[in-house]
Amino acid sequence: MKRIALALAVVLLAALPALAQVANGDGTDRWLKLQWRIEGNAISGRILNQYVQPADKVRLLVEGLDAADRVVEKRYEWVGGVVPALGNRYFVVRVPPGADHYRVAVDSYTFILSRDRF
Repeated sequence: MKRIALALAVVLLAALPALAQVANGDGTDRWLKLQWRIEGNAISGRILNQYVQPADKVRLLVEGLDAADRVVEKRYEWVGGVVPALGNRYFVVRVPPGADHYRVAVDSYTFILSRDRF
């Protein structure tokens, strides 16, 4: 019985990183919400973490769009630091050049899961 429990624990722990990484791409992530605005040549904003664990390795997708909403430039930008559980973190990224307007989305992140929860 102990071997079955140990095997189950190993499988669950191995799956945690895959479960914690999310790539949505449409800006409407389940746990991380964005608020942003254009300030000169930069996009500034904050990420709101609505989950009970801190988020790390947060990557944003910043797209520059033309007047017809076609992507003319895109880049991935890392948000420095950890977004605290049920907290927020501010960010500033450069705007892609040559765009009429912009779209920003949470591309991916990893939750920092505490060991005592399992």
